[in-house]
This record gives sequence, structure tokens and C-alpha cells, in this order.
Amino acid sequence: MTNPMHVKRSKELDDNLPTKHDRKDALVIARLVKDGSFSYPRILKGMEAELRAGSTFRSKLIIAYEVSHMCGVLSQSVRKSEPPSAVLEPAL
Repeated sequence: MTNPMHVKRSKELDDNLPTKHDRKDALVIARLVKDGSFSYPRILKGMEAELRAGSTFRSKLIIAYEVSHMCGVLSQSVRKSEPPSAVLEPAL
């Protein structure tokens, strides 16, 4: 597997143009593979896979908590800015 950022930088070094097309990408990737600039994907098993899954789940929980907290803060600020006699009327 070649690193996409490595491909992009190698491509720009070759001709100093930011253009992108499949033929050019294929040549750059083939050159990187020929030179040995690639890595094998690491497939996690057992405890490592569980740790990664747990870490991902924890990150999602933290983001969900922060979003819900921000929504709560926002709704409180909206309620404070409304006049106490404000009544919402249904739209027709």
C-alpha cells in the first residue's frame, strides 16, 4: 500500500505541476512500488483489534457528549434571550 500523501508529493516533485489524472498517478505509484516505497497493511487481531474498536467507540461517545452539551448550552441561551411573555404561535 502506498501512502497517498507520498504519492502526491512525489508527483509534484516530478514535474512541479499540481495536475491530477489517472495515468500520471499510475506512473507515480508504479515508480514508488518499484523503488520499494510501500508498506503492507497491518491487520489487527485479538486484543489489539479490541483496543482499537474500544478507542474508536470512546472517541465517538466523547464527540456525541460534546455535541449534546453544546446543544444544551445553545437551547439555554435561546431561552434566556426570549422575553418571558413570548408565546409561539403555530404557523398556518
